[in-house]
Amino acid sequence: FGSSHFGSRQAPSRPHILCPSHPSLREMAALTFVGAHALGATKAISTLGGQTEQPRNLRAQVPSTATVQAAGSSLGGWAVGASVAAIGASGLTRRAAKKARGGRAALRATAVAEKAKKLTTPGDLIDTVDIFIFDCDGVIWRGDSCIEGIPNVLEKLRAAGKTLFFVTNNSTKSRAGYKSKFTELGLDVKPEEIFSSSFAAAAYFEQTKFKETGKKVYVIGEKGIGEELDLVGVPWFGGEADKDK
Repeated sequence: FGSSHFGSRQAPSRPHILCPSHPSLREMAALTFVGAHALGATKAISTLGGQTEQPRNLRAQVPSTATVQAAGSSLGGWAVGASVAAIGASGLTRRAAKKARGGRAALRATAVAEKAKKLTTPGDLIDTVDIFIFDCDGVIWRGDSCIEGIPNVLEKLRAAGKTLFFVTNNSTKSRAGYKSKFTELGLDVKPEEIFSSSFAAAAYFEQTKFKETGKKVYVIGEKGIGEELDLVGVPWFGGEADKDK
């Protein structure tokens, strides 16, 4: 049956049956259109002889055996026996949903396991990738110290003609500020290879033509954001000037 009808304002006169010959689907289809009580829905639709109603209290309006049989008859007669399934239907559908979720999780885990292969030969990656994107803190440096092996790795990648980018969500510095840090660590990195969150914020205001509105940006942060806004001519206030407020 089609579960896409749950929560809709108007229930269809007949459910969309995917496999009417399957007993569990027959039972669940009847229960679904009697009130969707089995799924514990906060909004349920009950189809009785083509009429719809929105129950106020789901617990107080669990369908009776006669109600299920009536709904079964209106669905074509094949769901008359669904009244038996009304007992404990909530547990049935919860178990079915849990089983379905477990199955999907298992499939995803299997797919990841099949794709994730341990890299034993560097060439298997380097020969098939043209662009490498590095995080900064914890990848390129730790605090004020360059992580061991990084200069050699970057040198080899550049020698192989690879394009490198360095990204960080730390907005305390502008690109110029990060360029200085790279230089202090002995790494030759161009400003256009650096993408910080402060630069991303300024780029957003520039692309949305914020300057043309005549308004100002109030900065809650450090100087990196202000420096990037200055570069694109976006007026701002706040920042470090308001750090004690």
